[in-house]
Amino acid sequence: MPENDASLKRGAARMRELATEDRAKREALEEELSAGLGRTPAAIDKLTINAIAATQVRALRLRQAGRSDLEERRLLTQLLRTSGLRPAPASAPAPLTIAQRLAAAGYAPPPENGISSEFDDGGEEPSGEAALSEAESETGAVA
Repeated sequence: MPENDASLKRGAARMRELATEDRAKREALEEELSAGLGRTPAAIDKLTINAIAATQVRALRLRQAGRSDLEERRLLTQLLRTSGLRPAPASAPAPLTIAQRLAAAGYAPPPENGISSEFDDGGEEPSGEAALSEAESETGAVA
């Protein structure tokens, strides 16, 4: 008999462990379902979410034990169909900027800002009279 008592205590302890694990799984699933609504869940939403989470966790536990979870799956499908839980409408994505469209098409920005040329010596262009006198000296004409 003492061996039987120890076995019963181990079994009861294991059942408490499983219940704690299942509670954590249920609560995590309930949080995900509530967050997926996109709104604050009403009381009826909370009840439905709780039933869906409990059914899902039980189905997983049965499947892990090698048992059939067919009834839980049927119940879960029925709960999902009749619950009325629907996520909030999805918002449209922000339109792409011109730079994002060009990058998606394979265009890259120029290596430098501004116009570059292989003939550019990097100096500034002469202005006014200096430009005229430079042009005259290149052509040999006198003004």
